[in-house]
Amino acid sequence: MLSYSAITKHTTLTTMPALISILLLPVLAVVRAQDGMTLKQIHVVTRHGSRLPLIKHAETLKEGITTLTPLGQKQLFDLGVWIKERYKEKGIFDVYDPSQVRLESSSFDRTIVSANSFALGLYDAQARDPLNETFMPNNTVVNVPVYSKDVKNDVTIRAYDKCASGLQLEKLYQSQEWSNLENSNLNLLNQLGSMSQFADHTDSQGKVPLKDLWNVFDAIYVAQTECLAQPMQSSCSFERKGLMNILNANQWEQVQLLSHQAEYLKYGRESVAKLIGGNLFSQIFERMNDSASRGFDSFYMYSAHYPTLIGLLTLLGDKELDREVIPKYSSALIFEFYQDETLPLQEEKIRVIFRPGDRESDRIINLDDESCTSDGMCSFKNVQEKIKVLSQGEWCVACSNDTADVCLLEKYSRQKSTTSGTAYRNVTSFFVGSILSVIILVGCFQYYKRRKYRATSTSTIPQQQESYAHESANSSYV
Repeated sequence: MLSYSAITKHTTLTTMPALISILLLPVLAVVRAQDGMTLKQIHVVTRHGSRLPLIKHAETLKEGITTLTPLGQKQLFDLGVWIKERYKEKGIFDVYDPSQVRLESSSFDRTIVSANSFALGLYDAQARDPLNETFMPNNTVVNVPVYSKDVKNDVTIRAYDKCASGLQLEKLYQSQEWSNLENSNLNLLNQLGSMSQFADHTDSQGKVPLKDLWNVFDAIYVAQTECLAQPMQSSCSFERKGLMNILNANQWEQVQLLSHQAEYLKYGRESVAKLIGGNLFSQIFERMNDSASRGFDSFYMYSAHYPTLIGLLTLLGDKELDREVIPKYSSALIFEFYQDETLPLQEEKIRVIFRPGDRESDRIINLDDESCTSDGMCSFKNVQEKIKVLSQGEWCVACSNDTADVCLLEKYSRQKSTTSGTAYRNVTSFFVGSILSVIILVGCFQYYKRRKYRATSTSTIPQQQESYAHESANSSYV
């Protein structure tokens, strides 16, 4: 295990002689800094690598089919190499151990292949097959498994398109804020609408609506990414070469800025961040809690999408999000979990780091908690208590999701609870009603009995009076 001071980019690694390290440390080496903090878990949430263009529906978030390109594979391979180098003294990547490493992905070509490419950078051939026991032909890659859920059941890595109603996109598109942003950029949107290459995204007024600007931005961005890097590859087709320079520098800068603003309004609002990133955030922290209670040392990778990263960054309160909302291909958000095992209570801390996809430099995410130190280390307990997310059931209700298995289970549990409550109330009402009926019957009976008695008593009084008068008369005569 690696201490945080040993893995910070600008700090010096431990100076223990290599021979002593080999003799004294096992594969999962324990390297502690002077403050005693030990790295226990690493969670890496990535955006997939470069892909072919992708058309999205503005309201439903449904999208077309696309695939990862060779450039995209290389980007995630390089990220895997960077992670392995950054945490090399932890030793966890020397030999693949499925009990300590888990790669997860949304169920799409571009994310699954990205995770596979990441694994190839993370583990060399010897690490994947240390005893050289493969029966496969020479130079055949021995893969590391990538775990994925069915599309409708992925409410963690790709929660945003299972919550389209919760994001209230139609309401957003009709809001004053959205209208103001669109109206202030009408010249640009009309210019785009006049270009034949974007005719499929033009409305009846001849402009590209702001809600469909993503499709224009993505087509140009993919062309520039692919054709600048590998102009001779099939991913840089003749059509995409024509899109590379379809806009002048000023126009392209305006399109990028406007696209970032629009995507921020879709996925970066605080009101929707917990719907997009909350479930994954909860899963990461639950796994950290498992590490704290069971002593697990492990690495997790989540191959995801840019809305996932936007939701998490907003949830974390990242102040630099406004500068570039849409993370570039292969960007990574890294969660590091530490324990101070020298203390009886094992103090726990967390640090979050963001690595942009277009460069190897990284920056610490300021979690804005009084427990945080200048190196980004914050109290795990404080951060967990400060960042409020929805329970699974609350998320299902907020997103009006009744198709994911977890939401169906929550719905069944609620109905069962309601049915049980109704049955209990019915039984209680029956008994209470029965008791009240008995009381009323007894009361009526007593009332009837008393009334009858009074009637009988009243009818005998005249007779007694007449008899008394007769006896008095006879007595007087005598």
